[in-house]
Amino acid sequence: MIKKTILVFIVLFGIYSLVVVLNPGMSAPQHQWQENVVKGEKYIYNTKESVNSVIVGSSLACRIIMDSLPSCYNLSFAGQGIFDGLDIIKRTGKYPKNIFVEMNAILTDENKTFTADLFSPFPFAVKKHIVSLRSDKQPLAFIFPAIQSILHKKDLSKTTNEEVKNTVIFDKMLSIEVGDYSKLPDTTVV
Repeated sequence: MIKKTILVFIVLFGIYSLVVVLNPGMSAPQHQWQENVVKGEKYIYNTKESVNSVIVGSSLACRIIMDSLPSCYNLSFAGQGIFDGLDIIKRTGKYPKNIFVEMNAILTDENKTFTADLFSPFPFAVKKHIVSLRSDKQPLAFIFPAIQSILHKKDLSKTTNEEVKNTVIFDKMLSIEVGDYSKLPDTTVV
């Protein structure tokens, strides 16, 4: 029984690994912490593309859309500071020509657990060679959304009274907020 289980695991893992290797753009982080780990892993294990410039910083720089910045990598992490990205650059030894530092939160200390986990010896060595074990390649991240969309398909042309009522309430709340923020401050108050 154990031999059959191991054999089935090897076959399924081999098939999944093949799918991952044939679809290198396949990536599905599930939450902010995992997105940070994925971003760090992609920089650490990158061997194909050359990176001339790296952006390090806090959550502000993390949200920069990188599509118009060729050969530039955004190593900024949501909820963390600049030192995490700088530490990853130092540990990998991949020093780019330019390092751009966004200093919104300079006093945020380095998250030593984050970088220690990325460079933990055994997982580091295994993930370096087996792409399907990296954080953004977890099978449930691909399977679960497909199952959810099948189970929760909803005809958008049919709206319930509750949905109409919620939309009306939202519109009223939005107009109140717009009104509150449209008032100019009193210049006589110092």
